[in-house]
Amino acid sequence: MKDLKFEVQCRTILMDAWANISHHLAYKGPASIPDHLQRDFHALAGLFYVADKHFELFFRACTEACEDAIETIASGEGLDGIKVDRDTVSAVLISHYRDREPPAPATASEFAEEISAVGYATVARLEADLRAFTPLALAYEKEHPPTRSKRYTAVDLARRALAMGNPQFRAATFGR
Repeated sequence: MKDLKFEVQCRTILMDAWANISHHLAYKGPASIPDHLQRDFHALAGLFYVADKHFELFFRACTEACEDAIETIASGEGLDGIKVDRDTVSAVLISHYRDREPPAPATASEFAEEISAVGYATVARLEADLRAFTPLALAYEKEHPPTRSKRYTAVDLARRALAMGNPQFRAATFGR
């Protein structure tokens, strides 16, 4: 088995869709496909190409936005004007809880929605409350460690900290 050669193909969903369509039509031959369908087929190929490129650009822009947020939060300047969103919340958690694993994008998004719902509009307020209430959450963690691991995740620790210091967040999050 070790002498067998193989190839692994990786492609995007749009590349896969395009490959399936072109494979299906290639077996029919160009003479068997009406002209108007060939035109539509080529137009569709162009759309797939453009969509694939734009998804790639969007992914890069999201990655850059996250990196920019981390740099901005680390600088500590102008935090009052920085809106709470997935990237800025993630950057704040990375900054505050360096010893914890960074939050997954979906988890950071969920947490951003939770804190926005109770009035955290800017990073400055979030920063101030985490700075003030994290010691309480760390003490709680020592007394009540999570069941699956010895420590809370960054988001869980931030939730606990805000719940201990902000009654509105506590009611919205733990009152459910």
